[in-house]
Amino acid sequence: MGISCTAYKNVRYVGYGHTEWDSDGNKKALDDDDNPMTFEGSPLTENFVELTVNVLGFHGSKDTSLKPGIYVFDEEYDWPAGSYSSYREFCEGLAKLCMVKLPEGVHAPLPAGDLFADIYFCSEKGVLDTNTCAGLWADFVTMRPRAVVYAKKLEAKEKEAGEYWLDKYDDWITGLELATDKGFVVFR
Repeated sequence: MGISCTAYKNVRYVGYGHTEWDSDGNKKALDDDDNPMTFEGSPLTENFVELTVNVLGFHGSKDTSLKPGIYVFDEEYDWPAGSYSSYREFCEGLAKLCMVKLPEGVHAPLPAGDLFADIYFCSEKGVLDTNTCAGLWADFVTMRPRAVVYAKKLEAKEKEAGEYWLDKYDDWITGLELATDKGFVVFR
C-alpha cells in the first residue's frame, strides 16, 4: 500500500453525489436519490471524479469553492508517489534541495515558495487546489537542475536510486502542470 496521485485538468463541479460500479464494471455518478447524474444535458459516462476529501491549500491559497461531490474534467494524469517509506525519502530529498550551505557550514532555507514551506504536502489524503498546484509546479521547475544533481549523488550510492527519485520528481512536475489549468491533484 502506498500513496497514489491523480492530477485533473479543467474540472467543473456537477453537484453533490457519489460514484458506484455497476455489474458490468462501469463507474456511475449518482445523486443522493441514486439517480444517474448528467452534465450539460448528457449522462456522465466518463471523465468524472468524486471528490470526498479535504482541500489541502497552503499559504492562504486554499480554494474554498472546492466542495465534496462529482466533478467532470478534460484530462487526467495518474502516478504512484510510492510506498509511505519511499515517499518519506522523496520528501527528505526535496528538503535537501531547498537548503543552501552557507560559508560557516550552517544550512539555511533557499528562498523558494511552496516547495520549501510544504515539503510534506501530501502527508494525508486530500486535494491540492489549483493555486497550490501552480505554486508547487513553479518551484519544482525552478529546482529541477538541483534535483538532477541530487539524483546523481543518490546514484553514486545506489545505481537505480537516483533514476527512481528523479522519475518521481518528474511525475510531480507533469501532474502539477496539468492541474495548474483549473484543476487539482488528489491523493489516495
